[in-house]
Amino acid sequence: MVRRIMHGSIETSGWQVTLLEVTSLTIESAPIAPPDTIGPLVTLPVNLVLLQGHGRTLLVDAGFGPYTFIIPGVVEDLDATLAGIGVRRDEIDTVILSHGDFDHIGGLVTGEEPGEPRPAFPGARVVCPAVTAEHYRGRDADEEGNIATRILGVLRDAGLLDELPSGAEVAPGVRLTVAGGHAPGHSVVEVGDYVHAVDVLHHVEHLPHPEWDEGFDQDAPTGLTTRLAWLARLADDQRIVSFAHLAGFGRVERSGDAYRWAPLA
Repeated sequence: MVRRIMHGSIETSGWQVTLLEVTSLTIESAPIAPPDTIGPLVTLPVNLVLLQGHGRTLLVDAGFGPYTFIIPGVVEDLDATLAGIGVRRDEIDTVILSHGDFDHIGGLVTGEEPGEPRPAFPGARVVCPAVTAEHYRGRDADEEGNIATRILGVLRDAGLLDELPSGAEVAPGVRLTVAGGHAPGHSVVEVGDYVHAVDVLHHVEHLPHPEWDEGFDQDAPTGLTTRLAWLARLADDQRIVSFAHLAGFGRVERSGDAYRWAPLA
């Protein structure tokens, strides 16, 4: 069954922000936590963010798209998820890509593998961190596990790709800020008093135990530094936050010398 889940909406700086769970994935817990701490398997949501306001409609990340086969059992239908909140794909004028992992970039194209992928949002601009674009520009498109080089090439050839530096304003009050370590150019999206922190962490247990979340980081020391910095920042300023793989909106709160997740009521 295709999941069509909306975790609610918030409003900030003239934007309506809707968190969409387009699918979920069940994986072994080994990359998430030490053995015998949270069980053998863990199920993680896959969240995208829809921004509506200022005469614009933006989508943050695009899910798996035609690459659901990478993780057996994943089923996704972005069009059905969008239809559930009365939005059509062709209303989206900009897609913000946080980084090049398959569950974030795959849905930027359509078409069956191994055929030729095509832009999945024809006419929409795709905003990409410049560091991400540069990293994948020089890699072999046929390298195992690398779908980003081909996808970014398709978008670049179609004249749809905008490669932006960290801190660039994508739309009024919407900024793309590099949060390094997880993946080349991995970036968070800041909108007023809200942050979509994407893959800064992957599980609620990573708030009290940020050192556990190294299994998905390409640069683990930098990833931990980034995680600690963002946890402290979010706890201090109390902005509403979401993550790509935690359910719902919430806030980061201090709990002694550590942190905890406080879901938004």
